[in-house]
Amino acid sequence: MRVFAVLFAAVLMVAGPALAQDEGASRRMALAERYVQLSVGDHLADVLEAQVRDELLKTDNLPAAERAWMAENMPGILMRAMEGLMADVVPLYAERFTETELEALVAFFEGPMGQSIAVKQMEVGIEMQELMTPVLSAFLIELMTKYCAEFACDPNGLPTASKSRTR
Repeated sequence: MRVFAVLFAAVLMVAGPALAQDEGASRRMALAERYVQLSVGDHLADVLEAQVRDELLKTDNLPAAERAWMAENMPGILMRAMEGLMADVVPLYAERFTETELEALVAFFEGPMGQSIAVKQMEVGIEMQELMTPVLSAFLIELMTKYCAEFACDPNGLPTASKSRTR
């Protein structure tokens, strides 16, 4: 019986911190999920639908029937993609933030100021993507132009073999 007690104590010494860590990880995961839902979830569909509608109104190179189809279908398809992304983001928050930090984020975003900021963050994020598109395009063009001057590329400017042109 004494051997069992010693073994049980040894198992608790080893497993105790791991169990506490699992409980902490589980709590952080739940808080991270709540934070993502509060900061993105409830408003995402409305923001995406408004953004799609606004962008389609600016587009005059699509016939009316195609614009209407896009307005009807794009938000739902985009929302499903974003839901997958949100699920993938939750573990990142759970790993990066402490339980106390996640509790503070949840508390803030449960309030009216947090909800207002959540919507504005999404809107700014969409506008930032629009700003980033030409920046990333210019970056890639310059990078690949210089790369292809140094290494072999196909006619489309894509790398073919890693042989230096100057060596």
